[in-house]
Amino acid sequence: MSRYVLNPAGLDAAVHNVSFEVGRAQALTKEAVHFSTNVQGEERCGNCAHFIHSASGGTSCQIVSGTVDATDGCAVFVGRAQAA
Repeated sequence: MSRYVLNPAGLDAAVHNVSFEVGRAQALTKEAVHFSTNVQGEERCGNCAHFIHSASGGTSCQIVSGTVDATDGCAVFVGRAQAA
C-alpha cells in the first residue's frame, strides 16, 4: 500500500499536510484540491500517477472524489515518473 503526504502549493489549509494510505482514506473533494477542467500542459490527470482507467472505460482518481477526465487537473498532481 502506498503512503502519500500532500503539501503542494495552493492547497487550502483544510487539506494541508494530509497524510493517508491510498484505498483506505475518504477521497478529497474537487474543491479542496482546486480541480479544473481542460488543463493545458503536462500536469493533467491523464499524466498523473493517481489517474485510473477502469475496464469499463471510465476514468477516476485514487485520491479525488468523482469522475475525472484525462484533460482535467488539480493541485495534488504527481507525475508518473515522480511516483516510480
